[in-house]
Amino acid sequence: MPIASAQMTGFSAELDTIWHAEGADDIPGFEFFGVYRVYAEFTNPTDVLSAIYSDTVSVVPPGGLETPVLGVELSCNGFTSDFVTSPGLWGINPDFFELYPDLEYSSGWTIGLLNSDEATPQTQDPSFISDAVIGDTWSFADGPMVANGSMYVTAVGTFPIADGPANAVAGEDLRVLVAQITTCGDFDFQACGQTFPMGQQDSTQYFCPPVLSVTHPYLDGECVNDADEDGVCDEFEIPGCTEEDACNFDPNATEDNMTC
Repeated sequence: MPIASAQMTGFSAELDTIWHAEGADDIPGFEFFGVYRVYAEFTNPTDVLSAIYSDTVSVVPPGGLETPVLGVELSCNGFTSDFVTSPGLWGINPDFFELYPDLEYSSGWTIGLLNSDEATPQTQDPSFISDAVIGDTWSFADGPMVANGSMYVTAVGTFPIADGPANAVAGEDLRVLVAQITTCGDFDFQACGQTFPMGQQDSTQYFCPPVLSVTHPYLDGECVNDADEDGVCDEFEIPGCTEEDACNFDPNATEDNMTC
């Protein structure tokens, strides 16, 4: 499919939470797992993400839009809570986090809503987000790749779409959350985006960014990067004074920075 010059520039991922071997007692089985937030990136604060989708084989137009598939290819297990019933994060009720602590870290799709508490009158009501990811393989545990599917938001009420739904607007940080992925290894993320540049519905643009490849800090429980071979991954080293007798000793430091 020809790729239009869109206000959406691509996808990015941030590691939000990580469990080390000694830090996963709160949720058994999460040793070396990480929680990643995947965002669609934009160029203007008023850009609107109206859909993420794939269309490889539909008959209108003939042959489909010839987009890449939508989905996540995992190198290690992904986690989807047994207590969720749809692919959408907006259906997760945070009131149950205390009773089911793993629910907060369940993988899922979204457009800007991390859970049901974020659906306020100033954001998109979850009922207006379609979870039309085709088929029954939406669980991130299997790393689903969807040939035809979409998730979209529509304007609500009479306000201009540039003023809402707030969860679909890029905002000052120029990004919109599209997925949470909890996994113990590397993964590739692929999707296409339909955008309203600067909130203008009459200039709809479509963009299929390159695959986003994310490298996890651990591989089979071992650090991928550990330059000093101390068992602490380079990404998690804390520089500081490690000499216990020094007046500026930092008990949290894992790497001496010669400041003692």
